[in-house]
Amino acid sequence: MNIRNAHIDRAGGFSTNLIAPDKLNTTAIDAIPTSGLIPYARAKFAIEWAASLFLMIVLTPLIFSLGVLVKLSSPGPMFYSQIRCGRLGREFRIYKLRTMTHQCEMTTGPVWSTANDPRVTRVGRWLRDTHLDELPQLWNVIRGDMALIGPRPERPEIATRIEKSMPDFRKRLLVRPGITGLAQMRMPADTDLHAVRRKLAHDVHYIRNFGLAIDACVCLSTVFYFIGAAAKAVSKSVIQRYTPPDLNQSKSIMSGSVPPSSGRSASTFYSFGSGIDEADEPGLSIAA
Repeated sequence: MNIRNAHIDRAGGFSTNLIAPDKLNTTAIDAIPTSGLIPYARAKFAIEWAASLFLMIVLTPLIFSLGVLVKLSSPGPMFYSQIRCGRLGREFRIYKLRTMTHQCEMTTGPVWSTANDPRVTRVGRWLRDTHLDELPQLWNVIRGDMALIGPRPERPEIATRIEKSMPDFRKRLLVRPGITGLAQMRMPADTDLHAVRRKLAHDVHYIRNFGLAIDACVCLSTVFYFIGAAAKAVSKSVIQRYTPPDLNQSKSIMSGSVPPSSGRSASTFYSFGSGIDEADEPGLSIAA
């Protein structure tokens, strides 16, 4: 069974905004080996569906407990849903625990999140640090919209903007998007097109090497990453109360704004390195 025909057949009736069925016979598919892809994809779907169903049953009390915490900590719903691009460009609704203020994009439109994003709530930042906000996506795996392992699903508005600069961006839509993946484990969150280009290289590499070996490595890496992220988040929350009250003054010294009375430059005080925090890079706005 040829992968081209398999993708075209499965595409029937889908809303393929980024990849129409008549455009599937492209180098995006020709560049990816098809031997053994379909049988493994079916086995992968069955295993991940069963694993997600088990995890959903076990973790439902935790998910709703975290949802109550979100609800009590800031106005708005427990959960947050958003339209994302799935396999072959099919749009689906992804579910997460809400980590930002309610309706925070009413004035800005769809934009990427940045480091220290002011829209993120206090509880939301902890959920993001531990990645517990991703747990409701198990429901998307059960529904067949996503996989446990695969490229990160992007928003249609941003994906359309990205594809104008990177036509190969559609290659990542040949498989179901995942909660975790090779690019997610090796790269930070997207902040600009340069970061997207590097993640795209990882996504295409994953598809070209699609199989049990790479999935097993990503799964093991995710387990260790999750444990480390959870431990780091708890560590930060325990020590947070002891943040120096004059931290802002320290930041101004690091940036070169030394009080005139000192008569010394910032390098005299801190000659050993750069500032405490690098300036945030603005996100990609597509509101225009």
